[in-house]
Amino acid sequence: MTPGNSTTRNQAQLERLLGLGRPLVMGILNVTPDSFSDGGQFFDPASALAQARRMIAEGADILDVGAESTRPYGGRQPVSAEDEHARLAPVLFEVVKLGLPVSIDTFKAKTAAYALEQGATILNDVWGLQYDPDIARVAAELGDSDRYYYENERFHFCIYEGSHNGFLAEQSKTLHRRLQPG
Repeated sequence: MTPGNSTTRNQAQLERLLGLGRPLVMGILNVTPDSFSDGGQFFDPASALAQARRMIAEGADILDVGAESTRPYGGRQPVSAEDEHARLAPVLFEVVKLGLPVSIDTFKAKTAAYALEQGATILNDVWGLQYDPDIARVAAELGDSDRYYYENERFHFCIYEGSHNGFLAEQSKTLHRRLQPG
């Protein structure tokens, strides 16, 4: 199976899921040794793939894969795009082949482009296109396809505050504004 075949199938799966009109469950798979949410349990590729299969069996609709801990409570250890790539290489395409839409959790353009080439269908940038100036181009290319850009910082705010009125319209305006030249 090639990345192109997986991507096409996973995009169709995402379109089907979005048409269900219900909340979707996103399983989070951190392939980092210092994950704040799981303590690095899935840094080993075999453990990561087993966890991805478990999340699917438990009802995940989308799998979000990240290779750098954002540690929202402080202590984040930045890694290079090359390190992210090395962490993703043994796992990402195998996760894509499992058949669910895959989201790449990164704020680096090189990592995002690599993940999309491997079959990821969603870009999840916690910095909202503000960290890496080239990631807006990657997100714009998503806009020219059947893939999606997702800024999770705003979404988490909406969940915790219980306010989602106009969320999609606001996200669309924000993305459009950030993709404008200059």
